[in-house]
Amino acid sequence: TKQVKRAFDFTLWEEVVAALVFVVILLTYRGLYDSVPFLLTLAIGAILSYCTLVSIRLFRQGNVTFNRLSLRHAGSLTGSGVAFVACMLLVGAFTMHSAFVQYSVFQGERLYARIEQTPKPDADVADRSIAYLTRAQSWGLVSLDRIERMLGDLFAKRQRWAEAEKSRRSLLERRPQDACLREQLAFALAKQGRFDEARQEYTSSIELDPSRAYPHFGLAGVHFEVGRPDLAEDRLRRALRIRPVFAEAHYELGALLVERNAVDEGIRHLRECIRIKPDYGDAYYNLAVALTTRGLLDEADVEIENAISLQPEDRQTQEFRTWLASLIRDRQREAERAVDARDGPLSQRASNGFGNRRHHSINHDSATRRANASHLER
Repeated sequence: TKQVKRAFDFTLWEEVVAALVFVVILLTYRGLYDSVPFLLTLAIGAILSYCTLVSIRLFRQGNVTFNRLSLRHAGSLTGSGVAFVACMLLVGAFTMHSAFVQYSVFQGERLYARIEQTPKPDADVADRSIAYLTRAQSWGLVSLDRIERMLGDLFAKRQRWAEAEKSRRSLLERRPQDACLREQLAFALAKQGRFDEARQEYTSSIELDPSRAYPHFGLAGVHFEVGRPDLAEDRLRRALRIRPVFAEAHYELGALLVERNAVDEGIRHLRECIRIKPDYGDAYYNLAVALTTRGLLDEADVEIENAISLQPEDRQTQEFRTWLASLIRDRQREAERAVDARDGPLSQRASNGFGNRRHHSINHDSATRRANASHLER
């Protein structure tokens, strides 16, 4: 007997097409705009897979029905068939658009993850990630906070501060109570030399969340840049009261105290920084300078060797080591001759030509901060 073909029977190639469409829909719609859950994606995939097969049959068979609705009769599309085709074209266009957005998000996030895993981000990788994520935000029907946050981070890594500021402000319009965003906006403003605005944003961040040490640290940098080292010192002390193991704050405070002639306390903070973060090369350098001002040349020699081991290519460190070695030789010769009148106290000579090195970059990301040269007062 001849087997009767039911409406929901599919050929092998139709089942293959349905499976491919289902996979594409799953990849496209899952998590779309952070809104479509997995189970809903499965339902959408099943429905659109079936609708795709119905659409194919519309162009291959003379009579096609959808449930009890006639879409094509005697080789011609019915009114319902025309409406069905129009809906499928719209759905197809939306799916292609969504797939483009999802692909851009996927590639941008993949490159962003690579950048986050390396201490020195590759500029080309960062720019490609920015391009993908910017495309996703521009073409997407909904602006996503997490994408905007990543863009802000990437702009900051590339030192594109005006664009970083724009991203932070865009997020703050939707999340005005986010203390971390306020701090990041303040940082971008400070990098553009807009210190009054940066100070206001850092202060707002502290008011929103007094338990965070980083805004105090950033505000200390702003105070230093505008010539208020006294206020900078106060903010660094506040940051350390909140977070005693804040290595960068110990470093900055130690360097600042040495510059302000509170050398012994500065030395204590520099040692604490090294205890917390033993690979902090600039801290060893500054500690060596501070010890030299106290005439502790042997201890200074040990610390400058530690700095060299961590920063073998740093010219300033190498030059200071050479100068310190000559100073030690002079001391030895003076000890042998018991003559010390000619050159004066070693603590006065220690600042001749070399000085305390401080960041002053208002950046609490230690991976991207480098020191600038300054000089101790004689």
